Amino acid sequence: MQDAVRIAHQQFADMFAELVRTGQREGALRRDLDPHAAAWWLLSLLHARTFRAAFMPEQAGLEGQLVTMTLNTLTGH
Repeated sequence: MQDAVRIAHQQFADMFAELVRTGQREGALRRDLDPHAAAWWLLSLLHARTFRAAFMPEQAGLEGQLVTMTLNTLTGH
C-alpha cells in the first residue's frame, strides 16, 4: 500500500512539474522556477489544506491570501 501511495504522489508531482514547464514555455510562469521543486511545493500546499482547515483561524480569508501568494510566487507579479 505504501508503495502505491508513493507512486501516486510521484505521478501527481510529475504532472504538476509538466504543468509548470508548460506555463514557463508559454510565458505565464517564471522561467527561473525549478519545475520539480515547484511541483512538490504545490503538492505539499494542497496536502496541508486539511491541516489548515482544522486549525487555522479565519481559514476562508487566509486561504485566499495563500492562493494570491502562490500565484505571485509562480508568476513573479
